[in-house]
Amino acid sequence: MDVDYDDEVAEEGSRPAGRRIKGRGGEEDDRYAGKAGKFERLDDDDARARAKGSGLLDRCTMQFLVVLGGFRVRVAWPALAEQRLLGVRSLSRARAVRGPLHMWEAKQWKRAVLGVLIVWTVLDSSVGFVAEVFFNTQGRLERGPAESEPAESGCFVPVYRGRSLVRPAPSGGMEPVLLPLSAAEGKDTETAWLGRARSGPLLHLQERSLQSLQSGSQSKPGKRPGFWLLDLSASAEPPDPAVLAEGGQWGRLRSRTGPSVIDDLAADDYAALLATAVGLSEWHRSVRFCATCGGRTASFRSGSNRRCEACGARFRPRLDPSVIVLVTHGRRCLLGRKAQWPAGRYSTLAGFVEFGETLEECVVREVREEAGVAVDPQTIRFVASQPWLFPRSLMVGFLAEASDPSINLDADELEDVRWFDRAVVQEVMDGQTPDGTSPSLNVPSRASLANTLMQTWLRDAEDETGAARSIEGWVVIVSGVHEEAQEDDIFEAFSEYGDIKNLHLNLDRRTGFVKGYAFIEYENKQEADAAIKAMDGNTLLEHKLDVSWAFSKPGGKKKRR
Repeated sequence: MDVDYDDEVAEEGSRPAGRRIKGRGGEEDDRYAGKAGKFERLDDDDARARAKGSGLLDRCTMQFLVVLGGFRVRVAWPALAEQRLLGVRSLSRARAVRGPLHMWEAKQWKRAVLGVLIVWTVLDSSVGFVAEVFFNTQGRLERGPAESEPAESGCFVPVYRGRSLVRPAPSGGMEPVLLPLSAAEGKDTETAWLGRARSGPLLHLQERSLQSLQSGSQSKPGKRPGFWLLDLSASAEPPDPAVLAEGGQWGRLRSRTGPSVIDDLAADDYAALLATAVGLSEWHRSVRFCATCGGRTASFRSGSNRRCEACGARFRPRLDPSVIVLVTHGRRCLLGRKAQWPAGRYSTLAGFVEFGETLEECVVREVREEAGVAVDPQTIRFVASQPWLFPRSLMVGFLAEASDPSINLDADELEDVRWFDRAVVQEVMDGQTPDGTSPSLNVPSRASLANTLMQTWLRDAEDETGAARSIEGWVVIVSGVHEEAQEDDIFEAFSEYGDIKNLHLNLDRRTGFVKGYAFIEYENKQEADAAIKAMDGNTLLEHKLDVSWAFSKPGGKKKRR
């Protein structure tokens, strides 16, 4: 989105650039209708009508990250007359602190930096928050068509009937073993393209492996070797891991009865590579014969397809979509357990999508079938998705609220279903137990999307007053500050409640006096909350202070000013 704005351009008949005018109610304000540098005086209604008439109100603001003066801040840059260029007030999903900050007129870096901080917008949780999901490399493992042949790469990921070859990593934990193709000489193998490392732990692992194998020269100039599956499952017995690699050992990424490799990997990106290799190996082994004519199939297109040697029918890997949902009711969440799970293990409810069914319909049906709990369809909210290649599922995670918390357990589906209080779940997620005893509840590891759903719910529910956290910390706004107050005065009064990370007094650029309010940033919510409770209504330099949260979530109970 391009924004045409030049604060130095002012044509005849337009307001002088950089000056302030009286807005409605006598309040000093800035109101622009920006069109190729020409500015007109607009009141609120005129600005809104002009923006709506141009269709700008229907546009989304462009969000980006600004790193400035040590602050990492998400801001929304508006192209709307409604939004203030000198103290942005956002539309659509964004919320911002009111009041012009005059960032572009500021001469001091400090004021500009703090202006950016205050412009930081707290978005609707469905847009502004992206859950961290296991197996998501965020593009560091690049998929897509193969750009090299298997013989050109020295980075083969061995798999034997669902087991991966790993070894101790130099920094602790375990790492994948990468082999040259020569390691499979004389063996019946299958190869398939897995992807290419763009950055991060996988790239470092690849570089170290190529150096030790001295096979980097096998790659064509200008091309980086990628990762390939080396499926050794056709062998009657697993190849000796000690022969394949020093310290090597076969292990299952996910085991229901014993230790899982996935919980001991040195880097999360390793899990994505190994899971892709195991999942693709399982798929190739399951499509040996054509479903159309019964003929044999062969690997096709670098292992991304299989093709029937008789009739030519093609087959692609398929993922089975399934939903996983954390149902809540007030301060409680609904968790269930299967009889074969370890004692105390409870997790979110999940199930496969039926043919012709939407994801939302599946959420309602699965919860009703397994627990007898009625879900309000209007409250279903998508959180994240996750490949769960055990053997080949795509999990789609949701949060939803129950319209009726009554439980009617289906014993054929689950052994037990119950409501758990938020404090109990938080205690378990934090790894804290009273008196050091073993918890009566244990939940899936962070490798599971169920864990992500619980973390997301706890994050959303951590403050019932509607307070929201900025990227750096918790910010409170202090109104009614004496115009001659100094930073030391504010710091001395508020540092009693915690370590102050940042402090900003909103100053008049002409007089240097305080314009009535300040912003204080604390490291954690408890400190900020204590400051609000202690200082709201208190006096400083004979002025009564009004202290509250600077940012609030949509629908929060932030005090209006």
